[in-house]
Amino acid sequence: SQRSFSAYDKYRASTDEGRRMRRAVDQENARHRRQAKSTYQDMVRQLALFVRKRDPRVKKRMEDVAREREAKRAAAEALKLKKRQENLEARRKWREQGPVDD
Repeated sequence: SQRSFSAYDKYRASTDEGRRMRRAVDQENARHRRQAKSTYQDMVRQLALFVRKRDPRVKKRMEDVAREREAKRAAAEALKLKKRQENLEARRKWREQGPVDD
């Protein structure tokens, strides 16, 4: 997010005197900003999940992806079976040839 979350500052650093006090105030304000940003990001994630659950386009896409995954798995399994059959056939032919005499 591009937001600075400076609205969540607890103290004004410009009113405090002394370097140490300003640093302490800045650190406290930074902590409050981080908490506010974390809360905001959680809220956005929850909203995205809420929308994703109810959006028919997302459901359709998930079904399409699952179908494609299953088709790829089936194709890979068929290819594996075909290669295995070819290998067995090649081994059978090799055995039928018998020993090679030189």
